[in-house]
Amino acid sequence: RWGIAEDLVALDPTLGIKPRTVERPRERVLSEAEIEIVWTELDTAPMTRGLQLAIKLALVTGQRIGMVEGLAKTELDLTPTNPIWTVPGSRTKNRELTRVPLSPLAIRLIAEAIAIAGDSVYVFPSPVGQGPITGHAATRAMSRTRTHLTVPDFRIHDLRRTCASGMAMLGINPHTIALV
Repeated sequence: RWGIAEDLVALDPTLGIKPRTVERPRERVLSEAEIEIVWTELDTAPMTRGLQLAIKLALVTGQRIGMVEGLAKTELDLTPTNPIWTVPGSRTKNRELTRVPLSPLAIRLIAEAIAIAGDSVYVFPSPVGQGPITGHAATRAMSRTRTHLTVPDFRIHDLRRTCASGMAMLGINPHTIALV
């Protein structure tokens, strides 16, 4: 369909093919006990410390792991009175600038990651090359680490849903949760 819309092909080669399975959206939300287990077990998981911190930052900010992985130091304003992460629209799914308020815990995670990153312009630099870690590094690392964690059926995107559900349980209004 994209190829047709871009005038790259004249016919959709998948037209008429029925899906082999029905995709169901995941609804997995980690319990408080599971969050604690994942948080603790990440510290000894067989992945770089930067990836461990990126995954934790995704949980505490509710942001997509790809946005966290690409975090540039220039996107951060760590002023003690109003620390904020400003994500340019070029890096967001909806193409709109996003401002993410940073909690003291998020700031501690970011500070540790910056210390590890050294003089890189990225908070989570790639171990090879000049850019940030690749867009799916944390997801791949979690796939390799799954046997190390004792929380069953856990995936990176579950953190975002867990954050939103936790906010709802705290009584945060749905509009604010949607903005996060």
